[in-house]
Amino acid sequence: MTSHIKEECPWPPGEHWDKADLLFLENAVARGMPFSEVAGFLCRTEEEVRERSKSLHARHTLSR
Repeated sequence: MTSHIKEECPWPPGEHWDKADLLFLENAVARGMPFSEVAGFLCRTEEEVRERSKSLHARHTLSR
């Protein structure tokens, strides 16, 4: 599992997720973008992206 972060990321891992980042994450995953690519785009670790994606999926499943 890859957990690289771009060097130019302005925040440390684990920081707050902006609404725009969450929207991008949802759309990217729904379209089949790999977690590693989403992580690179959002300056997050692959693990952070995977965990946030799981929590978003669980939240949507419960709200139906």
